[in-house]
This record gives sequence, C-alpha cells and structure tokens, in this order.
Amino acid sequence: MLGALFRGTDFFHADLTDAVFGPCYLGDTNLSCAILENTDLVSANLTGADLSWSRFWRAKLYPDPIVKQESHLVNHVPKLQKVSSVAGLIKKCFEIRERYRGLVLYFRGERDYRWCLRPSVMRKSRDGTFKLRAHEGEMLQDLMSRRPENFTDMTSALEQTVIAQHHGLKTRLLDVTRNPGVALFSACDERDPAGIPRDNGMNGRIHVFAVPKELIRTFDSDAVSVMANFSKLNRGYQNLLLGKTGEESQTEDPDTLIQYLHDEALRRLYHFIRQEKPQFEARIDPRDFFRVFIVEPKQSFERIRAQEGAFIVSAFHERFERDQIQLRVKDMKVYEHETIIVPGEKKQHLLEELSLLNFTRETLYPSLDEFANRIVQDYL
Repeated sequence: MLGALFRGTDFFHADLTDAVFGPCYLGDTNLSCAILENTDLVSANLTGADLSWSRFWRAKLYPDPIVKQESHLVNHVPKLQKVSSVAGLIKKCFEIRERYRGLVLYFRGERDYRWCLRPSVMRKSRDGTFKLRAHEGEMLQDLMSRRPENFTDMTSALEQTVIAQHHGLKTRLLDVTRNPGVALFSACDERDPAGIPRDNGMNGRIHVFAVPKELIRTFDSDAVSVMANFSKLNRGYQNLLLGKTGEESQTEDPDTLIQYLHDEALRRLYHFIRQEKPQFEARIDPRDFFRVFIVEPKQSFERIRAQEGAFIVSAFHERFERDQIQLRVKDMKVYEHETIIVPGEKKQHLLEELSLLNFTRETLYPSLDEFANRIVQDYL
C-alpha cells in the first residue's frame, strides 16, 4: 500500500500482519485493536492515528540499523570487568571511550550489582506489587498541590519532576552522571539517604552508557516536553497512547477504562504541554513514545551541578538495559551499554581514594545536614 492517502480510514480490528504501508498518510485513521505484528510502518505518517489497544510497538517502526564492521567493536567487551582502584576505573573509561569513539559517555553507580535499571516509580513496593506505577501522575499533582511554594518558579514538567524526585518522590527519571567518579562513589557508599551506615558487603556495579548525540536532549526540547508531561496522565490514558491492551491496560477502577478515549488522552497531553509551551503544535509522532533519551536538565539544583547529573527517560520502557529495550521494540536506535563490577571488599578503600579527590557525601549531596554529619565524623 505505497503512496496511499488513508485519511479517516477505519482499520478497527483489522489484521494487518506483515502489511507494508510504505510512504503514506495514516494520520487521523482508526487503527485501534488492529493486529500490527511485523507491519511495516517505517515510512508511514502516523501523526494523530488512533493506535489504542493495538500493541503497535510490535510493528516495524524504525528503519533497519546500519551495521558498521569496525575492528575496534569486534569482540571488544571482556566477560567480566572489575575495578579495585580509582586509577583502574580511569583506565577502564579510557578503554571504553576508545571502543565507542564519537559517542558520549554517561555513568550510573549502584551499590548492589543485582539491581535492575528501573526508575523508582517502576519498582515493586514492599507488598510485591507495582502500586506506585499506576499513580505516577497523581503523586506529582498531589505534591504540587500540597507544597505549591516549592514549584513557583518551575515552568516545565521536567523541572517539576526533577525537584519532586530530589525530595524523594518516585518518578520515571533514572539518574546518570557524566562523571565516572560520582558513579563510583554511588557504587561504594553503603549509607542510606539519612546517612546511616549499612554493612552488607555486596558487590556494586557501574553502568556505562555510550550514547549517540542524537539521543541526547536538552531540557527545553519538544521531545522532553512530551515525555515529561506524559507522566502526568493517569495510567489508563498512558496505556491508550502506548497501544497497550489486556492486563497491561487494567487500572484499579476497570469500569472507567472504556471512558479513556484516545482523542481525549491526546487532548489532555497537549493541554499539559501547552501550559509550558503555548505554541506547541499538535503533531506528536507516536514512535517518539518508544524512544529512550538522555536528558540534560537545567543546572538549577545544587545537587545536579555537584553530581554533573542527567537522566534517562522514556514514555514506554520501564527498564533501561540495552537488551531489554531491544527486546521490546525492533530496530530502534539505542545506546551501547557495558557494566563494571565494584568488589564489595574494595569499597572502603575506594571511598578513601575518592575522598582524596574530594568525592564525599557533603560535596555530592550538598546540604547543611551532610556538612554537619561530616564534621561529627571528623571529630570522632
């Protein structure tokens, strides 16, 4: 179906398995509940199409990746990478930079190597359920209504989400940093958010992301506005825009699910976006919901400046390991991803080395509480 104009066409519940649409206009069509298994939509214009309950991430949405046969990328990653000193980490970073010339490196440190790369709102609650995932938007709105003075100067959804996460709210932002020393400190620091030591001796891990420049967005980009405001929608509207169906679409109030019309979900999303960008054009490509971006935020928070922080964000993905992303969406461009193990028995030594380089809790988590705690520890 090449070059066709399908404006207003009703494909409701159509079986379009293996269909090839080529360069054509599918905007304003009804593709809800359609079967889009391996359907070639790479060149189709999907702006405004109703794709609810279609699981359209199973379609072919992105062009085939260009495979480069470069010698420095062949069999390049050791099966197990470990570091036991700051100097060892710096050497590893040089090696990784050589492997991914032209890409931008970001890092994330975790004190437990077993953790998944899930943003905090996507993690299980203590009762073993993903309870908070269903109330993502409500939690942010609730916090803003209870403490409006903290959000007075926050003009964008990203800024609002960043400050909410800074104060402990669970969000879809996953922290990363441009500084490997910051990541190493996070992987070694055993204290909880209150500064109380935890002695579990578990191996830590540093994630290294080698990111193409086209996947890095600044705080004011339209793609970031779409993703940040997407998080304000309730779960039913989010699922409609993502084409989810079955159990994935269920909410705690399933009787209201039928009211979550696709056009209303889009209208609400545009409403949120235009609160920060009044001239925003109502033309969202649904492919953007599946992309994974690195976001460089405003350096307006002291902690972000201290940690050289950035965030990984996506509307669709709930885990950010490269293989998990590629498992869900075919051929979408994503970062390269490696991990480095930090042995548990080396953590204290590494913290002492990092302290000499001024990587400490009071420099990375600047607050009066941290400085007071450091003074007490010095005198002890």
